[in-house]
Amino acid sequence: MNTFSVDLASTAATQGFVLFGHDIDGWTVALIAAGIAAVVYEVVMALTKMVTLRIPFLVLQIARLVTPKSVRADLYKKWKADLWYILRSDGLWITKFIRGMWFALQLAFYGARSTASVVDVGAIKGAPLQLSRLIASVATCMTTSATVSQMLDLSGAVSLVVMLLAVTLGTLVGVVSMGLEYMSRSERDK
Repeated sequence: MNTFSVDLASTAATQGFVLFGHDIDGWTVALIAAGIAAVVYEVVMALTKMVTLRIPFLVLQIARLVTPKSVRADLYKKWKADLWYILRSDGLWITKFIRGMWFALQLAFYGARSTASVVDVGAIKGAPLQLSRLIASVATCMTTSATVSQMLDLSGAVSLVVMLLAVTLGTLVGVVSMGLEYMSRSERDK
């Protein structure tokens, strides 16, 4: 007789029902843990799906910001409808996310201003490229934080935290400067 059978037989004699070397208590704990893990997995996947399908709309807001005010509302309605169509199409949520991000990123980095120039030629001439200011602000904060981290000889994790804070600060500075410029321009136009 092999040793596995002997071990199972001796365990069964002392503990009762044994399957693959575990008694009923071990299997009960394993089933409860598997049920909890399945629920946690489903909740995390549902939240991930909900959050990731919202991100293209945030990028679309950047495209909205770089368009001139005269055509912003009409174009944004059309772009939002197109993005909803992309995100409601058939397929896995990750492919919908990739298609939606591709659409929104193209608009944010080039397509929004090009479309606005076709709709209203004069509007683009008076409006500066605000997205380039935002990118310049973020890049400046990132390079400054990298230089400071290197000068202070910070560890990798601390440098990463400093870099993330710099990106957040650069984005905030860029958005605030765009908002201030927008407010001063609207006051000037009155």
